[in-house]
Amino acid sequence: MSAAQWDGLPQNPDESGWHFIVRKGAPFPEVSSFPIYWASSDQCFEGIAGNAADAFRYIGPCLTPAEVAALVEQARREERDACANVCNGIAHNLYCDGDAAAMWAEACEEAIRARSAT
Repeated sequence: MSAAQWDGLPQNPDESGWHFIVRKGAPFPEVSSFPIYWASSDQCFEGIAGNAADAFRYIGPCLTPAEVAALVEQARREERDACANVCNGIAHNLYCDGDAAAMWAEACEEAIRARSAT
């Protein structure tokens, strides 16, 4: 959600939770952001009067440790799959050339895919 289009509501405004915002014009927005609680029942950020978009930029929701762990695991699976696909491509090209090294590329692919199960 870009700062230009933020209307003062967080992502998923019907759900209460913590979000990161930063004051507009902050000298170092990367380190000046702070968490603030959104109360869905009141449709406001606690401690901010009026429209938050007037003085703040929305960064995004605060993720729970479980959400972070799930995203990390998803990235690991995707990276392993991408690596295995590279090995598969190498094996395919080497088999087409009749090269015995294709066995090693195929073994590499299988080893990488086996790690995804762990």
